[in-house]
Amino acid sequence: MERYKKNFIRYILIATFSFLMVACVGCYPQNQIVQQPAVPSCSLPSGYDVSSAFSQARATLQNPACRSEFEAIFNKLIEISKGDPKAENKRLFHDFLLWSKENGVINTVMAKEKFHRYFMRGFYSLPDTYSVAVYCKTVDRIQRDMRDELNQKRIGLVDVCKNMELYSNAAEDYQSLQIILTATCSALEDTQ
Repeated sequence: MERYKKNFIRYILIATFSFLMVACVGCYPQNQIVQQPAVPSCSLPSGYDVSSAFSQARATLQNPACRSEFEAIFNKLIEISKGDPKAENKRLFHDFLLWSKENGVINTVMAKEKFHRYFMRGFYSLPDTYSVAVYCKTVDRIQRDMRDELNQKRIGLVDVCKNMELYSNAAEDYQSLQIILTATCSALEDTQ
């Protein structure tokens, strides 16, 4: 009987020790899974519906982490709008740029520049100072910038808004300004 008592006590001790070991496992810190912050979804607008694309763009840009994607989003809106060219697109871009400015996505200068470069007749890249001598120092850069802007106007006015008349006027202005810049700077060089 003594032997049974010793075995019984041994089993009780082993069972108690096992129970304490299992119970204490919860006392030690476990390898915890650290939740990584979610990477923001800065998705570009998609589809063929222009109005929906602008809504998607606003929704994306409301996330401050996505504001650096403004240029890519703007270009995607241009691409989508080319699939449904109409005069109303000009207003959609105006409202979008205004919204972007008011919500701190872009500044006033950038909003104005984007709209003028794509949707207005006048040339934003032409300096607004009237000192011709200043123009002549950088005439090559000005002419290159104006050529690039004329291409943007073709995209905005013709491909996006289907306004060939306004684009034709801008193209005529471009030709006239190129002649004036070249002639004026040549004349100034001859007098110096």
